[in-house]
Amino acid sequence: MRLVQQFRDYDYQVWTDGSVVLDVSSVAGALVYPKERKREKVVLGAGSPACSYRAECVSMEAGLKRNADFMELSKTHRTRVLPFKDLISLLMALIIGPVVVEDAILRRIWDLILRIVRLRVSVNFQFVFSHCRLPHNEATERAAE
Repeated sequence: MRLVQQFRDYDYQVWTDGSVVLDVSSVAGALVYPKERKREKVVLGAGSPACSYRAECVSMEAGLKRNADFMELSKTHRTRVLPFKDLISLLMALIIGPVVVEDAILRRIWDLILRIVRLRVSVNFQFVFSHCRLPHNEATERAAE
């Protein structure tokens, strides 16, 4: 809990999670926490039958899009965004950078990251373990069920 408290200096926190029930449904959920406003919630289907990686990608895309739209409307500049993710493979896929990305959804995620950076906003991704009893993480997991 103490580690997450160190991130209070960030102006926006984006928590995302995806959920898959095999051969039944898949859901992507994202919660955007602006520092001085109430949270924004995004919940949508990730396609059927999606794997958990796809559901996680859809949740990241939805969270970053809501955050980018919110920042553009509020004319936010020179701030910091901290997306939290519990899927290390997605974070590793983003490390390769926007130039060599071939997957369509990763390309859209990179387009959103670059859109946010063009607003002179710093974006730092943070891995967090799932089911770790952090309030924002637990709320995101409930949104993605």
